[in-house]
Amino acid sequence: RMIDKLIFKLKSLPQTTKFLFGSGSVMAGILAGLKPLFVTLLILILSDFGTGVYAAKKQKTKITSHGLRKTVEKSLSYFSIIIICVLVDVYLLSAFSTCQFVTAFIGFVELYSIFENIGVITGRDFAGAFQSFFTDVFKKFGKPQK
Repeated sequence: RMIDKLIFKLKSLPQTTKFLFGSGSVMAGILAGLKPLFVTLLILILSDFGTGVYAAKKQKTKITSHGLRKTVEKSLSYFSIIIICVLVDVYLLSAFSTCQFVTAFIGFVELYSIFENIGVITGRDFAGAFQSFFTDVFKKFGKPQK
């Protein structure tokens, strides 16, 4: 039977290959639950990129490959940080979700950048409004309830 042949082939693989297959399977299982976080973050990064390009054109700034490379490097850094946070959550801090906190922080950084770009495009201070809104929210959190 086909399954027996597959099992025989898997048993005959070297230990390092078995370890790599096993590790990859475990990581795939852990990361499978992160798809919504990755997709959301990817949408924010692409939105920041799009509004950044539009704002640069509006300001007549030259768009270079260096600037585009920075977006790719930023994206890889963000996704690496999230993967590390997942590993910390799974293996070290199961009571506290560092992954969601860090992803939310990264999301707010991207959102702020998008608002800055929209401000350049429209001439309105969206980033300042975003910042003052959250400053007011955090001030209210710090006040004692009556």
